[in-house]
Formats: sequence, structure tokens, C-alpha cells
Amino acid sequence: MKPLSSFSRRNFLRTLAVTGLASGSAFAAPTSAAQSFNEVHDLVIVGSGFAGLSAAYAALKAGVKDILILDKMEAFGGNSCLCGGLMSVPLNPKQQKQGIKDSVELMVADMTKAGRGFNHPDLARKFAENAVNI
Repeated sequence: MKPLSSFSRRNFLRTLAVTGLASGSAFAAPTSAAQSFNEVHDLVIVGSGFAGLSAAYAALKAGVKDILILDKMEAFGGNSCLCGGLMSVPLNPKQQKQGIKDSVELMVADMTKAGRGFNHPDLARKFAENAVNI
């Protein structure tokens, strides 16, 4: 496995492309909302970020052959491409060493603001409480 410092956005995108091609999954081109959709697939995944592509890979390994991945963007990777794989972790040792004040409550507030209030409060809190252990 490569050290984390050797990963770049270009390598990440290249890996996504290779994974998608190797999986044999059907990547749909962007379509307008006015077009009809009457296809049948074994699995339809909405979103091509880390979660969507991980789900597609897991399904493929489990034997699902007809997988369709839909995304609103023209390029695959979703927000995962934009964030570069980074995530917030409150109360982590690096923050504590640098004297950065953080808390579970601040992270939940940030998640709620970013999610425009559509977050599941209990799950957001559970994630924030356990993020440092992931």
C-alpha cells in the first residue's frame, strides 16, 4: 500500500476510472430531467463518491453483475474528489497538541449547517463522538 502522502487527485481519479472500467458497471452519461428512464438493473446507485463506488465494488464482489451508477455531475467522484479524502475528526490528538479547541457539539453543529438541517441528529452525534476511533 502506498503511503498517504503519495496520493494525489490525479491518482485518485485514475483509480476511480480503472475501478469503474474493471467492475463492468454501467456508467450513465448525464441526462436531462425531461428524458424518460425505463431500464431495469439489479442495482442502481445514486452518487459516485467514496460511498457509491464502495457500494458498487462490494456488490460486484458479492456477485451482482448489472450495476448502474448515476451521478448529477459530468465527472465521477462526487464530493469525495473535492475533499481529497479528508474528513473532520473532533478531539483528535493532533488538534489537542496544537491547542485547537474542538468538540463533538461543534462538529454536530457544522454537520447540521452543511447538511442544511436534513441530518439525522442522533447519527450525526454518534459519528462525531466516534470519529476519532475510526
